[in-house]
Amino acid sequence: MTAAIGLLPAAGRGTRLAAHWPKELAELGPGAGRPLIGFALGALAAAGVRESVVVVSPEKERLLRARLGCGNEFGMAVHYAVQERPLGLPDAVRAAAAALAGRDVVLVLPDTVFAPVDVVGRLLVRAGTARADVVLGLFPTDDPTRLAPVTVDREANVLAVRDKPVSSAVRNTWGVVWWRAAFTRLCAEHAEAARGGEPTLSDVLNAAVRSGLRVKAELFDDAVYRDAGTPDGLRAARTLVGPYAGTVGGSTRNDTDAS
Repeated sequence: MTAAIGLLPAAGRGTRLAAHWPKELAELGPGAGRPLIGFALGALAAAGVRESVVVVSPEKERLLRARLGCGNEFGMAVHYAVQERPLGLPDAVRAAAAALAGRDVVLVLPDTVFAPVDVVGRLLVRAGTARADVVLGLFPTDDPTRLAPVTVDREANVLAVRDKPVSSAVRNTWGVVWWRAAFTRLCAEHAEAARGGEPTLSDVLNAAVRSGLRVKAELFDDAVYRDAGTPDGLRAARTLVGPYAGTVGGSTRNDTDAS
């Protein structure tokens, strides 16, 4: 397995949070001194990932570059790729394809937090032992209709991924993803074929299953996952991370906040 590179898609408009600054730069707790996206970068660094690509929009590029710089604060090299229009995650992968070419990739969404933080390292261990092209890190959730629940078989093969379904008996969601170069190419192909449409990553994951790529899952049933892209979600994320926001390695599970 080659050294993985992190991918953080941060080119969205952030309309759910209704902030006047990039949501990725929202402070992750009073006095923490670390922005929300710093959690994702810190989690990747804690797993041994030494470089990442942050995908930015033209409007957000200056602010994110000014805050994150070359990544020294977060223990890794940070590179940037520009996504001209916010056309979804597969298009973000397409925008970063030159930097990702030939590399194993770890996707962590920069508007989420999770605990324990070592799930990224555990995902990489699973990727190193599984005969897989893609490995989805799954988190338990009581609200799969707002996320992307994943159906798996007894051998942890992914059968289907549903994006924000109307109803779901499956009580999980993917939250972090590792993949090989073949999946980077598949994302780029789907983004280009969409001709300005917005295929979801779930769409491409399902296409990967149909095409014969080996898509596996790893369930982190001891973990908690928070989407911090809304005002309520950001408050829950701050509660989860709490006083450890400044040093992501200290993150811990907060069972009183689990859902």
